[in-house]
Amino acid sequence: QPLFVDAASPVHLMHPLVDILGRALGALRPWGFDEGPARPGRPFQTVSGTLAGVPLTLRVQNQLDPGDRDNHALHWHRVSLGTEGGVLTLADTHGPVLWSPRLHVARDAGHHFVLDGPGTEPLERATTSVRGETGSFREVFTRLWPDALGLALDGMRAAVAERADPLAGAQYDLTVCRIWSALATRLGPPELVRPAPPRPLPVETLFPRETDAGAADTLSGGGSGARSTGPTAAREPGTSAPAPHPAGAGDSSPYDASAEFFDLVAAPHTATASAPAVAALLSAADLSYGPVADIGAGTGLLTEAVARARPDTEIFASEPATAMRAVLTSRVFGDPELRARVTVTADRAPELDLPDRLGAVLLCGVLGHLNPGERALLWRDLLPRLGPESPVVVELMGLERPVELAETRTATARAGRHTYSWWFSGAPDPGEPRAMRLHSTWRVHEDGAAAPVREVRDTHRWWPFGLSAVEGESGLRARLLDTRPGAPPLAVLTKSPSPDRHPAAHDSEAPR
Repeated sequence: QPLFVDAASPVHLMHPLVDILGRALGALRPWGFDEGPARPGRPFQTVSGTLAGVPLTLRVQNQLDPGDRDNHALHWHRVSLGTEGGVLTLADTHGPVLWSPRLHVARDAGHHFVLDGPGTEPLERATTSVRGETGSFREVFTRLWPDALGLALDGMRAAVAERADPLAGAQYDLTVCRIWSALATRLGPPELVRPAPPRPLPVETLFPRETDAGAADTLSGGGSGARSTGPTAAREPGTSAPAPHPAGAGDSSPYDASAEFFDLVAAPHTATASAPAVAALLSAADLSYGPVADIGAGTGLLTEAVARARPDTEIFASEPATAMRAVLTSRVFGDPELRARVTVTADRAPELDLPDRLGAVLLCGVLGHLNPGERALLWRDLLPRLGPESPVVVELMGLERPVELAETRTATARAGRHTYSWWFSGAPDPGEPRAMRLHSTWRVHEDGAAAPVREVRDTHRWWPFGLSAVEGESGLRARLLDTRPGAPPLAVLTKSPSPDRHPAAHDSEAPR
């Protein structure tokens, strides 16, 4: 049961704020605002009242540049919905959502906190949990907003096709407008401002990455035939961080050290994002031309998903990193059905021993491990083996140029008495302006211990690229696949133009 709502918004986004609150609360009525004008203040004015019968405090930046509204808002929607069990917070219009459970600790007869023993299990809960992922401003403009418009238009099209009553939601929409109008009356006309362009502060300035004196000892160069089945390898500052990548032959040492942790991050991502998208594509594809090649197969998560989706297809899975390949081989040997159809090799891209004909190729998390010359060699080797309709799946890592990525804890997992955390960072490669160095640190904590019992680091070189670059290098035509929002984009490339290729999505990956 909601107990209170705290919300903040710039004045030009009040209408969608009311809609967000109405949908979050499940209703708008009864609603009303305190008598008299809003409490004055700069830059925010405050309005109090009720919405859906829940006490509401609303702060509005009642300032407007008439020639440029969006660029001078201090922030967009921020909402906290308080309940008996905790507080649900929308950090920004585009996410993420935070859940902070209610703090309650039992006391003993001496009025001291009871921290151990029966009934203290809730103390293991995180003080705040994050749901959803953040993206770059470029992703907001080129993907999120167009997708939102498409969703709305699809809904309208479905309503027309189903001959739905167009007035069914009209009362709700009218109420949103009435509340918006009442708020505007309380606030009065916005203050007209024409400020100079702001200087947005990147997160790296606030939280500079600590220099690791020992990192240089683990630096390794060159490309890799490796694949990540986790989130993006590198993202713009402020976005969710990548999962670690298994390494190639020239990179195998660091990844052999951290391979034991790989599936902690990769398995959930594969199950909810890459595996469903790739399985859906290959289920409908004609793979009679030849086997499937999974290049840089890692621990075999995606290999297994493809084998399940296409029980009629042979698969060649190459993985040069010894520790990663050990897990892959174990996965294949542990399943008689996989063992009959999956051939595991230690080949490193671009030097691959493949069949003369290939029905499909998977390059997920691989291309960034290869420098431009190695990528050219890979395409020269692959293209003659592809049939006219053979699809090539490429995982795009959401980054087209080197950037600084502050160290961030991006994943945690628990097994027995140990808690595992993964920390990720990245920076332009000082020895190669077109490349980056990506750093992963795994820390293992035992229950109750402040210091980790183990810490494992790896570092490797990554060559950023975009979809336009892949098309230019390969000469193939691309379209984006549907996958989980927030997951790394997947593209399918074919020799023949795709009739349902999405130009806007493609253009958003163009180099800038």
